[in-house]
Amino acid sequence: MKKRDYKRQRKRVQGIIDQWITPLGLRWWKIDVCYYGKRKQFRKRGGKETVLRVVSDWRYRWAYIDVNLQMVASREDWELENDIVHELTHLFLGEIPIKGRHGYDHMERTCSSLTSAFIWVRDAGKEKA
Repeated sequence: MKKRDYKRQRKRVQGIIDQWITPLGLRWWKIDVCYYGKRKQFRKRGGKETVLRVVSDWRYRWAYIDVNLQMVASREDWELENDIVHELTHLFLGEIPIKGRHGYDHMERTCSSLTSAFIWVRDAGKEKA
């Protein structure tokens, strides 16, 4: 990824994160964002190929978000917003114990449902304003 593209995609991601941190009540969390311009670097950090990945410790309210900028570049704005809000919702559910694949699937569905709800509420507020 060229430096110009890297900067453009990073700015795009950070703008969406900044837009959602306060409305989701996450300002009291320490959230670091790690940007990767090469897929190989991203995979080294944590395995599977995905747009974003969040790792957190709810006990101390810290998290880091790994961002695969090459995959971000292929996402429409609305898709990227959904991806980011989805990952941020994991912070609310991180303290729930997950047992096996079945539990993981439920966690993902819950995060997807919360993502839709948060975005719908935001959009409904815009329509009334």
